[in-house]
Amino acid sequence: MHRLARRFSTIAALALFPVLAHAAPSADLARYYFASPQDELKSCEQLTRQLNDLEKFKATFTTSAASIAATLAQFEQIQTEVQRHDAYLHLRCADDETDSAACDGEDVVDSLVDSHTAFIASGIAALPPAKLAAMLKSPALQPYSYVIADMRRQNGHDAGAAGEQVLAKLSPDLSDWQDALYEQALSHADFGTVSTPQGALDVARQRNVLAVHPDRDVRKQAFDKRNAGFDRIRDDVAFALLHTVSAGNAKAGLHKFANAPDAKYFAMGFDPAHTRALIEKVSASGTLLKRFESVRAADLHQSLGVKDAAPWDMRMPTMTIAPRTLDDARGIYHAVFAQLGPVYQAQFDALLDPANGRTDIALGAIPHRYTGGFSVGSTGATSVLFVGNFSGTYKDMSVIAHEGGHAVHRALMRANKVRSIYADGPHYLFESFAIFNELLLADYLAVHAKTPAEKRYYDEQFLDVKGLDYIRGAQDAALEQAFYDAPLHKADDLDALTLKIDAQFTQWPQKNRWEALGLAYEDPLYNVNYLYGGLLALQYYKLWKASPQTFAAAYVALLQNGFDDTPANLLKRFLKIDLNDEAALVANAQSVAEEKLAALEAAH
Repeated sequence: MHRLARRFSTIAALALFPVLAHAAPSADLARYYFASPQDELKSCEQLTRQLNDLEKFKATFTTSAASIAATLAQFEQIQTEVQRHDAYLHLRCADDETDSAACDGEDVVDSLVDSHTAFIASGIAALPPAKLAAMLKSPALQPYSYVIADMRRQNGHDAGAAGEQVLAKLSPDLSDWQDALYEQALSHADFGTVSTPQGALDVARQRNVLAVHPDRDVRKQAFDKRNAGFDRIRDDVAFALLHTVSAGNAKAGLHKFANAPDAKYFAMGFDPAHTRALIEKVSASGTLLKRFESVRAADLHQSLGVKDAAPWDMRMPTMTIAPRTLDDARGIYHAVFAQLGPVYQAQFDALLDPANGRTDIALGAIPHRYTGGFSVGSTGATSVLFVGNFSGTYKDMSVIAHEGGHAVHRALMRANKVRSIYADGPHYLFESFAIFNELLLADYLAVHAKTPAEKRYYDEQFLDVKGLDYIRGAQDAALEQAFYDAPLHKADDLDALTLKIDAQFTQWPQKNRWEALGLAYEDPLYNVNYLYGGLLALQYYKLWKASPQTFAAAYVALLQNGFDDTPANLLKRFLKIDLNDEAALVANAQSVAEEKLAALEAAH
């Protein structure tokens, strides 16, 4: 049975699925998305009819400016509705990863939409320049001028309307199953538990708690059991990754690129050669990560008597840091984001207010629940924050600051009535805004620390969790890029490649780290966004430190604006940042990292 038909056949069966219990109230999906799974499926049937109606204009929509405008307007309405479906299904799947109707449904909806709308970008890209220039003088096309220009960038890099439609229809079979296999392998893997005075802790689902456990043997057991669990599924995981690579390179070839990384960098708006050079340049700064490891090792030796610090010790605080409750966290975020002005602060407060039903935050490990964090939302639907397991560690706090930042950004655009076609911009800009939130959190806690030891802890968290993220972004991007550049055939090849690349960044390279690089399966080649996002976030931090109020006003205006222009123009217009001056961005990041590292080293 076709996957879409299978979705519609599950309406009656869905009523049999129980709702999982939560330690904290779940998001009110009925209020913000769909009243029930059955209602979402019925709405999807309506969406299919809309897509069929839209496709009727495939042969004629480029005949006039008015017909292009009408097609884009209809596409925009469909896109708004699709975002609601994607968000709803993503939340349901994360809540229960055994819910195949929800977990398969998102890919099915996206494939359906892409196959019915591929003709739009291909048709606009194929228009003769003179004809399009004349059409763009029409007032009807003015609201779509940037989206049209963005589509035109693909001229010469698409497979034609028919080819793109086929690729979209085949997407679930070409490139969606690998992540499903990866997630299935993870869900079946036996990572085990570690016995502690607090009881048995789940290695996979309570990783953050185990990483800061005061008993070093507990930390080592958790580290070893996690590696052992991955090793038991390495062949399945390698199979998924190698086929992700081959499918990505094949698709890139159809789009006239040398390989998938080059296609990805071009789609981000960058010259592939420049992005490769930036990855290499920042990778040369991997010694900063090694220096930070040495700082942590010296701290552990000095404070806890650990003479031979190892990877499982790196997150261990050298002082007692009490876990935060959610109520504590809300108060901290309220104070942290006051630094970005009342508009941003009010949006973050509203997101976390339990009365609004916009958070799904579990207070403990729940079987079959996604353990990470994310947010969803669009200009057509209220944003919602999901956190798989909040245990009150600093890392958990930072996850809410980051993912909550995405949710607030979407809420700001929605409040400002940004059009749906301009509400989804380059992911590295989204990541830069979220990373900046994490820097603000660490900075605030360090400034308001009660003791020098507590301040040092948060200064270290500033670097560890996000201040050095641009280098870790380069590390992950370099590794992923190498998957596609090198001829690889088996898991042993992936081990050798990982050891070679990671040796630049850490004193303890782990050959199987590729197995835990989840985004390489879920969203191939996404990691490069953290390189660019980390560089920009540190630039925001520098500007905010220099002039907090002036920067905050301009920054929030940028978030409210959406993406109706190139990232370079938006950053220049609102924040006077030159995105094309990569040397300056790297130099600033280096200076922030060097200054904080030097201060930590001097204390020894």
